[in-house]
Amino acid sequence: MAYLVDLKTCEDLLIDEIIAESFSRWSGRRTPIILASSDGVDPAYVSWLHAFDADIIYSFADLTDDAIALLDEKFAPGILQHHEDRYSDPEGDRRYRIELPIQGLSCLSVLPMFASRRWGFGDKPRDIVSFDKSWDDSEDPFIRENFGFISTSFRNGQLADSAPELFKCLTLISKKALENRQYGKSEHAKYENDPRALLEALTEPRSVLPPSQLSELFCHYLEPKNSLSRSGVNIVVGDEIADRLVYWNGHNRFPRNELSGISSIRISVEQSKNTELLRLIGRVLDSRGVRGDQNAPVATLRSTSLDESELAKVAERIKPEGKTWKRELLPICWTGSGVV
Repeated sequence: MAYLVDLKTCEDLLIDEIIAESFSRWSGRRTPIILASSDGVDPAYVSWLHAFDADIIYSFADLTDDAIALLDEKFAPGILQHHEDRYSDPEGDRRYRIELPIQGLSCLSVLPMFASRRWGFGDKPRDIVSFDKSWDDSEDPFIRENFGFISTSFRNGQLADSAPELFKCLTLISKKALENRQYGKSEHAKYENDPRALLEALTEPRSVLPPSQLSELFCHYLEPKNSLSRSGVNIVVGDEIADRLVYWNGHNRFPRNELSGISSIRISVEQSKNTELLRLIGRVLDSRGVRGDQNAPVATLRSTSLDESELAKVAERIKPEGKTWKRELLPICWTGSGVV
């Protein structure tokens, strides 16, 4: 599966929808977002898309007939589908609803396998927890993009409570809804009105598997020769569409991680100014981030929109207190193809 987007028309709502859909599918976290125009795939992405060999290519780009013919000849997807834009009213609220031609395997389908055996020296996983949000206005952009919520990805508020014998949810809820006893709540979920509680859970040594990690568990992957593994966690800071592509596609530059490993995250410019939040994110990465060659915490900050001096300030703020954390600052990526 691969998505084609045109950078000229791509907007944040579209990227939000792609990420949410991808988190719902097994192997979805490995779905590349490929830049394209009406003339076809961006040359920087051609070899990558060819190596990925996607069976389904879902295009938000308006390809010409010649571009479609060339794409069929060069990449031979089983299905090439153009997105049907049903919400094109310029005066109305923009919405995207991805409708795949074939239903993907749910990311939740890996849970029986994960719970069936030991994965190391400890016992079998117990009390598995994932992330969800309440039906009210509860939201957190950082968690939604980097870890996901079950009800957001599946468009089903009941699914998080469908198999309590396999998993339960840590559910984000507004304070008003939490205190209102008339609002229905799951007896199996634990409710939190502070998003930081969900991030704190990721620092603890227990089986917390958000949709982002469920969608990658046991899945196939490419192992690139120019892997980003040595440079550690790919931390992208910035709000441009190109920043979001560097974050999302950067994940495919890593081999498959530990069962709960984190290889790539994005932090908005506003979030990067919140030292308390950055320290908490730093603790999450110290606990779950991919390691360098010497099994030491390593992170590389990248951006398409901020200069190196600004990234250096973020790097200092994100370091966990009391930790010696190796950090590298690489040259700025000025385009979304910076990690391809």
